[in-house]
Amino acid sequence: MPTQARNAVKAVYGFCRVTDDDVDLDPASAPIRLKEWRGELEKTWKGMPTRPATRALLPFIKSHNLRREYFEKILDGMEMDVSGRRYQNLDELVAYCDCVAGAVGLLVLQALGVHDEPGAIEYSRNLSIGLQLTNILRDISEDLDRGRVYIPAEDFSATEYSEDDLRARRATRQYFALFHYEAARIRNYFRLAEKAASGGLRQRLLGPELMRATYEELLARLEKVPDNVLHGEFKPISLGVRFLIAASRWIQVRIGW
Repeated sequence: MPTQARNAVKAVYGFCRVTDDDVDLDPASAPIRLKEWRGELEKTWKGMPTRPATRALLPFIKSHNLRREYFEKILDGMEMDVSGRRYQNLDELVAYCDCVAGAVGLLVLQALGVHDEPGAIEYSRNLSIGLQLTNILRDISEDLDRGRVYIPAEDFSATEYSEDDLRARRATRQYFALFHYEAARIRNYFRLAEKAASGGLRQRLLGPELMRATYEELLARLEKVPDNVLHGEFKPISLGVRFLIAASRWIQVRIGW
């Protein structure tokens, strides 16, 4: 990734990390903190940021024309988490993913200078949804500890597994059916992203492509041990393996495979 683009992406992710940590620090005060961050965005777009994360963003807002609406959507997604919102169907969950992951993906496209390239937005949206849904599967146990459930109500009905079963961490046959049902959906989003990144665009999306490769491997490993995932016993992919996955995808992208 070119240095300027890499620094822009780091500034975007820095903003996401700081705001997420700040909001999660104390759920009771989260609405106030979110309001403060929205005020900080207002100051930043007037050229007067007051916090380190927004000061770091300011040069790239100008040089890469980063859109404020995308940052607002990221905060919208955090607000959904704070409210403990439940999702009745896939459309509602996708709307959440568009905020917490999709908006970040669009900012990355701007940082890379490909936002307006044909297929780029379609690629980014499908990839972002796939990444976020994978995170949701991986973090089932951790989210339960926080009182959060992201799997749509309609998916519980389709697999005859209840939300109460999930909260009780019952690894039944229906649970395994639900888990693989969610995984199949995620793989489809990854396929749609791959299809959208055709020709030269894929080479310009090398960073996101490395992330897609890593998450595809993560998903495959999650599917092998759904019961471990449910009980918070899933072991993350080691750094060495992640490096090998990234190196393999880098070669594939470079040779146009």
